[in-house]
Amino acid sequence: MALEIYLARVQNNDSVRTVATMGSIGAPGLSDLDLIVITEDSNLGGKQSNLSVKGINDGVFLHGPVILPISMKNEIQFIIYASNIDIIFGNDRPPSFDELTKEEKIGLSVCYLLDFTQSRMLQYWTAEKNGELDVRAWATRTWSVFHSINLLKNLDIELKENCIELLDIVKLPRDLWCNGEVFSPKHIVDAFEASKAINDVIFLSVLKKFYELPSDPPKSIRGYRSDYYFEHEDVKPITISRHIKLGGRRFDISAMKMPARYYSHLCTYRSAIRNSSDIDRIDRSFIGVASNRARIIKAHQEWVLKHVPHSDSMTGYLALSKPKNLTPRSIVRDLFQSIMKIGL
Repeated sequence: MALEIYLARVQNNDSVRTVATMGSIGAPGLSDLDLIVITEDSNLGGKQSNLSVKGINDGVFLHGPVILPISMKNEIQFIIYASNIDIIFGNDRPPSFDELTKEEKIGLSVCYLLDFTQSRMLQYWTAEKNGELDVRAWATRTWSVFHSINLLKNLDIELKENCIELLDIVKLPRDLWCNGEVFSPKHIVDAFEASKAINDVIFLSVLKKFYELPSDPPKSIRGYRSDYYFEHEDVKPITISRHIKLGGRRFDISAMKMPARYYSHLCTYRSAIRNSSDIDRIDRSFIGVASNRARIIKAHQEWVLKHVPHSDSMTGYLALSKPKNLTPRSIVRDLFQSIMKIGL
């Protein structure tokens, strides 16, 4: 029903060329629905707000669609990992992940597993900080570790045996749901903790296999939604927080202690990191793929801000700063960046 409502909304928009779903509904009523919307490059007119999923069942759409211009259709896999693409309106089919070259699959798998996992770490931190879990949202988020497992196969990385046991804990709520049984909040809490531990293992395993320790990483660099502080040893990533009160409002700011190898990964995004002397030390074929991904994501983010800023479109995630409109939160974050260094 939610999908039909969305289609009725966008089909009257002449700039929309194609609407597609991605992923799969493995657990109807529990799984969310992910959308891809392909539009004309420009001249979207005043109907861009129609591209948003706001006002439609939040239980089906947990986030906005990925909106991209027709000129970037063939680059979608560099923006977001899109599997099982199914066209439901229009004829512009984006390429599937399987259609990429072997080099692209390896390079993008490394990028996805590190960037997406780092993003998920911040979501875990936010949930723990708030002291509550959205059961519906986390039933879906915890399941995403299985998408990560599929990507690990492209890198010939196998998880340790204890992770297999943790995966059973993550699977349990969905298995109960699909069997017509009821899962409890405790099942979600257990899945939350298990998936968090698995993500840590995945993150460190990919870093250790594909990156060397940099000789002299900086103490910290600015990231997106967080600043990164680098340790020389292969420490498990840790998210910490500071909060600032201004004008009666509280602003929470995060910082992450990261293994130094993560700096080497960020250096592969040539177009996004300045003064990256360590980039020349990384002799890996996927550097070209990562650099291309950074260029494409930057171009897509700029297009979204210019043409569909009110559409809630998802954009690719690099774990680095991206173009943004100034908000009270971003201004406070910039003004008080130095405070985050206290105690680090």
